[in-house]
Amino acid sequence: MIQIEFGKDRYHTNDVMINWCRKNIDGFGGWVHADPGDWHEGRKWAVSSMFGNTTFYFNDDKDATMFTLRWT
Repeated sequence: MIQIEFGKDRYHTNDVMINWCRKNIDGFGGWVHADPGDWHEGRKWAVSSMFGNTTFYFNDDKDATMFTLRWT
């Protein structure tokens, strides 16, 4: 699992980044409120946020690379 973290200064872009994931990653994903290790099978990506700090999680290197190229 690949994790990409953003600080509070990027919190305002969460919705835009999530919409990008929904459009560009083929497969189920979205918000998680538990340890990403507990995901059910089939989830390709996830996002969690605490105190304004946001983490995106990806199961596939290809998806993480595309996201990184776009958002970092």
